[in-house]
Amino acid sequence: LLNDGLLETSARVVIVTGDIYITTSDCTRDFSYKTIIGATKAYSRSKLGNIWIGQALQERYPEMIVTLVHPGVVNSGLMMGDSPVEQVMKKILLPTPLGAQTSLFCVTQTVVPGGYYHNTRGLVHLQSSDPAMNRKRQSELWEECQAITNSYAAQHATDPQHET
Repeated sequence: LLNDGLLETSARVVIVTGDIYITTSDCTRDFSYKTIIGATKAYSRSKLGNIWIGQALQERYPEMIVTLVHPGVVNSGLMMGDSPVEQVMKKILLPTPLGAQTSLFCVTQTVVPGGYYHNTRGLVHLQSSDPAMNRKRQSELWEECQAITNSYAAQHATDPQHET
């Protein structure tokens, strides 16, 4: 996005994550998620990955304001089933307008660059033992994502069908 001029280096970037990341310690692409338990673990891992990418983005582009947001448990429509449990969950989850409040706050107010903002606790200071603070894995994930996107961009740079 930066290379194509679609994102300014002075941009505000909000990355949505979730407290569920704490249930895992790593984020890799070599993971099976074919069961409901596996899918939940994959979701947790993706939220940890979102934190690592956000932190790495803030470190590499300090003129940006990158914030990491836990919006709460929001009824985003992902649960589409009609089981009794899903029906109860739909009633207790936050409606989407309330789930958007923390992201809107981070876009419009003065915030700590690289900060993790929780929907009920505000700015959260993570302990060094927190999985989100694993700088080695954060850097490795950034490098892997960069290699994937560079490969994709190189493949599509010569493709006349590809539109930016």
